[in-house]
Amino acid sequence: MMKCPECQVSFIINRRQSLKVNEYPQCYGVWLKSGGIEKMTTETQLIEKKQQNRSNSLTNKENAIPTKKRKIAHFLSGAFNISDDW
Repeated sequence: MMKCPECQVSFIINRRQSLKVNEYPQCYGVWLKSGGIEKMTTETQLIEKKQQNRSNSLTNKENAIPTKKRKIAHFLSGAFNISDDW
Protein backbone atom coordinates (compact mmCIF):
# COMPACT_ATOMS: atom_id res chain seq x y z
CA MET A 1 0.00 0.00 0.00
CA MET A 2 1.30 3.42 -0.93
CA LYS A 3 2.12 5.84 1.89
CA CYS A 4 1.77 9.58 1.75
CA PRO A 5 5.09 11.34 1.06
CA GLU A 6 4.08 14.08 3.53
CA CYS A 7 2.68 12.25 6.59
CA GLN A 8 3.73 8.63 5.89
CA VAL A 9 0.20 7.31 6.54
CA SER A 10 -1.52 4.76 4.27
CA PHE A 11 -4.34 6.03 2.10
CA ILE A 12 -8.06 5.27 2.22
CA ILE A 13 -9.84 4.60 -1.07
CA ASN A 14 -13.01 6.66 -1.52
CA ARG A 15 -15.27 6.91 -4.54
CA ARG A 16 -16.13 10.33 -5.89
CA GLN A 17 -18.70 9.97 -8.66
CA SER A 18 -17.17 7.15 -10.78
CA LEU A 19 -13.59 7.90 -9.79
CA LYS A 20 -11.50 6.18 -7.12
CA VAL A 21 -9.66 8.71 -5.00
CA ASN A 22 -6.86 7.89 -2.57
CA GLU A 23 -7.22 10.11 0.47
CA TYR A 24 -4.79 10.46 3.36
CA PRO A 25 -6.72 11.00 6.61
CA GLN A 26 -3.86 12.54 8.58
CA CYS A 27 -2.85 15.37 6.23
CA TYR A 28 -6.02 15.40 4.05
CA GLY A 29 -3.91 14.82 0.95
CA VAL A 30 -5.47 13.41 -2.21
CA TRP A 31 -3.93 11.19 -4.88
CA LEU A 32 -5.58 10.73 -8.28
CA LYS A 33 -4.56 8.55 -11.19
CA SER A 34 -3.66 10.11 -14.53
CA GLY A 35 -6.65 11.90 -16.06
CA GLY A 36 -8.55 11.88 -12.76
CA ILE A 37 -9.02 15.63 -12.51
CA GLU A 38 -10.28 15.86 -16.10
CA LYS A 39 -12.71 12.98 -15.54
CA MET A 40 -14.01 14.51 -12.31
CA THR A 41 -14.44 17.91 -13.96
CA THR A 42 -16.33 16.43 -16.92
CA GLU A 43 -18.65 14.40 -14.69
CA THR A 44 -19.32 17.40 -12.44
CA GLN A 45 -20.23 19.54 -15.46
CA LEU A 46 -22.64 16.85 -16.72
CA ILE A 47 -24.32 16.60 -13.31
CA GLU A 48 -24.67 20.38 -13.07
CA LYS A 49 -26.14 20.51 -16.59
CA LYS A 50 -28.70 17.79 -15.72
CA GLN A 51 -29.68 19.65 -12.54
CA GLN A 52 -30.06 22.91 -14.48
CA ASN A 53 -32.22 21.19 -17.12
CA ARG A 54 -34.38 19.63 -14.40
CA SER A 55 -34.76 22.99 -12.70
CA ASN A 56 -35.71 24.67 -15.98
CA SER A 57 -38.30 21.99 -16.79
CA LEU A 58 -39.89 22.40 -13.34
CA THR A 59 -40.04 26.17 -13.81
CA ASN A 60 -41.60 25.76 -17.26
CA LYS A 61 -44.23 23.37 -15.88
CA GLU A 62 -45.09 25.77 -13.08
CA ASN A 63 -45.51 28.59 -15.58
CA ALA A 64 -47.69 26.41 -17.83
CA ILE A 65 -50.35 25.75 -15.18
CA PRO A 66 -53.43 27.73 -16.19
CA THR A 67 -55.14 29.81 -13.57
CA LYS A 68 -58.71 28.86 -12.82
CA LYS A 69 -61.47 31.40 -12.69
CA ARG A 70 -64.02 31.30 -9.94
CA LYS A 71 -67.27 29.65 -10.98
CA ILE A 72 -69.30 31.29 -8.22
CA ALA A 73 -69.79 35.04 -8.31
CA HIS A 74 -68.63 37.04 -5.32
CA PHE A 75 -71.57 37.94 -3.09
CA LEU A 76 -70.88 41.69 -3.51
CA SER A 77 -70.28 41.60 -7.26
CA GLY A 78 -73.83 42.67 -8.12
CA ALA A 79 -74.05 45.40 -5.48
CA PHE A 80 -70.85 47.20 -6.40
CA ASN A 81 -70.50 46.16 -10.05
CA ILE A 82 -67.05 44.61 -9.50
CA SER A 83 -65.49 41.88 -11.57
CA ASP A 84 -65.02 38.39 -10.26
CA ASP A 85 -61.30 38.17 -11.18
CA TRP A 86 -59.82 38.60 -7.73
